[in-house]
Amino acid sequence: MPADVIHPIVRVKKQLKIRDIKAGSLVEFKYAKAAAVRKPIVLVLSNGYYDKKINTKKNIVIHGVNLNYIPRGSVRQFKKHIERSPILGRNIRFDALNRDVKGQGILEENRYTQLILPASGEKAGESIAQLRVIMKTIYSTRIKPLAKKYDCFRIYNVKEISNVKRIFYKF
Repeated sequence: MPADVIHPIVRVKKQLKIRDIKAGSLVEFKYAKAAAVRKPIVLVLSNGYYDKKINTKKNIVIHGVNLNYIPRGSVRQFKKHIERSPILGRNIRFDALNRDVKGQGILEENRYTQLILPASGEKAGESIAQLRVIMKTIYSTRIKPLAKKYDCFRIYNVKEISNVKRIFYKF
């Protein structure tokens, strides 16, 4: 059952395509098959459009942590726990992005929260395999204990997802 708490989304961002969701994104979307939370707030761990190894035989899926199942105070602890020590010699952190993937500036009202990973995708020549290793490390060392406690890890079928938006989350 979801936590009875209102999460502090400061602004909901413009709609984006499911293909544009990257690992580390913080998004909100409508989920048709939801039992309890129809508009989950999700920290995306992997997207089946990019990492084919996470998909089922019939469906493209997204793996993520549903923050709606974590109490507000524990979300702050979750953030600190993820950011506490380096991975691959670099710190990871949640941050409001000032630039998009093309290097263009993002207006203040359009900024969104993203988990900044040790290497930043295509810019650093990072492969899907490297990103998978990074996200598996983050999941197994940082997220898994909390996911067990709150039952917040979810796998979403992209056919059931609509109205995807990046969000600015105030921790």
